[in-house]
Amino acid sequence: MIIVNTDRASHWYTKEGKPFYEIECARRPGQMRSVTLRDARKHGAVPSVTGIIRMKYSYALERWKAGNYIMAAATTPRGPDDSDDQWVAKVVEAADDESRAAREHGTGGHDDLEQYALTGYIPECEPACLYVQAFKGWVDNSRIDLSHCLHEHSFATPLHGYGGRVDLITHEDQPSMVADYKFTKSVPGKPMTAYGLDYGYQLAAYAEGTGMPNSARLLNLLFSKTEPGRMEVQDWTDQREMLWSGFQACLTLWVQENSYDPRKKG
Repeated sequence: MIIVNTDRASHWYTKEGKPFYEIECARRPGQMRSVTLRDARKHGAVPSVTGIIRMKYSYALERWKAGNYIMAAATTPRGPDDSDDQWVAKVVEAADDESRAAREHGTGGHDDLEQYALTGYIPECEPACLYVQAFKGWVDNSRIDLSHCLHEHSFATPLHGYGGRVDLITHEDQPSMVADYKFTKSVPGKPMTAYGLDYGYQLAAYAEGTGMPNSARLLNLLFSKTEPGRMEVQDWTDQREMLWSGFQACLTLWVQENSYDPRKKG
């Protein structure tokens, strides 16, 4: 039997809200490695919101991953001397390259939006400038003062036992809002919406974890990768109670599966 192993690295946070993604190798001083569950237990770290939501099966994500593997299998040549295991390894590597490219695209987009929010800089090249211009239009129409917002804000809630990194939180004298940026493919003429409730679970957890009031709006800003310059807003605000309940169910399952409860006792 051939077993396909994929990268499932998790993000962790200290209970003070600082990212705890890497730790120094004990046997190789100066060299860093990803934090494991064992490290988290030892240091009292909490898991990320997205890591907890993975406990729920995501049909959309699995369909996307399956499509990547099928396409990689169709386009990866098999050498005459390749064993089954060797060819499968090539296919998995090709599929992982596609997944990595998608993550890097999203990371780059987040960086461009954060830079604009902090400095007002608009990149000159496409598609980055189109993403930022669409974001600027939404900010202007919503009358948001970006200088009175938190950007890429890391947090942890020892009470609930998780942490995360929020793209945008309004504060001070502005209407309460928690926003998360997503970069996705779109179909011309069709609305851009999330597949499933995962994005909503994420926003509800962010709102609870950062102590946002019940009146806070929960928004996904959806940026099209296939139609650069197109941006739509998905509002989860009215579903917050249901979404928080769903996330708590994922957290309960995460605790059971990992035999580790990071929630503050007493």
